Amino acid sequence: MKEYLACLTKGYGDTVMVACGDDSVKTNRIYDEVVSILNRTGKQIAEFPGITANPTYAEVLEGAKIARKHQAGLILGVGGGPVMDCCKAISIAVRYEGDAWENFWARPGILDFEPLPVGVIATEAGTGSECSGKIWVVCTGQEAIDEIIRTRQDQFSRIQARFKTRLALTSSSADEVIQKRILRKKDEATPQLEQVYNENDSVLRNLFSFTDAVLDIKGYSGPGEFARNFPFVPYQFIIMQKVF
Repeated sequence: MKEYLACLTKGYGDTVMVACGDDSVKTNRIYDEVVSILNRTGKQIAEFPGITANPTYAEVLEGAKIARKHQAGLILGVGGGPVMDCCKAISIAVRYEGDAWENFWARPGILDFEPLPVGVIATEAGTGSECSGKIWVVCTGQEAIDEIIRTRQDQFSRIQARFKTRLALTSSSADEVIQKRILRKKDEATPQLEQVYNENDSVLRNLFSFTDAVLDIKGYSGPGEFARNFPFVPYQFIIMQKVF
């Protein structure tokens, strides 16, 4: 990245809008290093920090506003999937006069203009790890959520009405479903995890001992339960059942 960043950004005007998420890229100095390289090439920097884990359309519009104000020739995202998604959405919104949400997210739209160029420095992301030749941009239209819920509520009611018998999952049933569908591990992993537990027994007991807690809020009872449930902690099954 260091070797190529300067030459790759050379042909995109005088100003780069650098976008990022939380403070981690600043804490580990990646952000400062990127800005330093761009400054040495004579680039002006417009900053757009604080992109959330689930970018909203409001964030997209704010980023577009900053890019227009500083006449950015390139959007450079430093971060993971949320930063990448938000930057790609900003690249459309900044050069589109209409409502980008209505025309490109709420319903399919065709780009008949050139979006603002986007570059990304991926620090950590699952985005694109399995994309099957397609690309998806995920942004949330906060204002549309209530409308979607109202629209689909009747659909859920009609689906439920088709079933005369309903079975409620007990706590043990919920545990079993999660353990078999999500937490099941390869045979060779079990002894390794049991060894990890035995080596850290006292640490784990102290970590998951809660003062004045009810009986079902507990940690691991032994190496077998640790190997079976890791990375879940037993009390999390109870919390998930109560939340959902």
